[in-house]
Amino acid sequence: MAKAPAVEALIGRNDEGFYAAVPSIRSCLADGDTMAELMGNLHEVARGLLECDARYGRGGGLRFDEDYFREHGIVLVGRCMIDPR
Repeated sequence: MAKAPAVEALIGRNDEGFYAAVPSIRSCLADGDTMAELMGNLHEVARGLLECDARYGRGGGLRFDEDYFREHGIVLVGRCMIDPR
């Protein structure tokens, strides 16, 4: 079985906590009070969305990106690569 490619995640923060989004996966946005919680939540959300896409076809959904972060007062603090599978 071929390994799924890693995807880029945007990491942000505001007064309420940490946020992460994967622009290449529609509707993929996660939050957490700590970085560890955030990364666990992000992997769970990304994996679930990819499973739904595989099972039911590509759906709609929002694309969360740097513009979304700016518009919602989330400061981009970094980027990382994740393997959502």
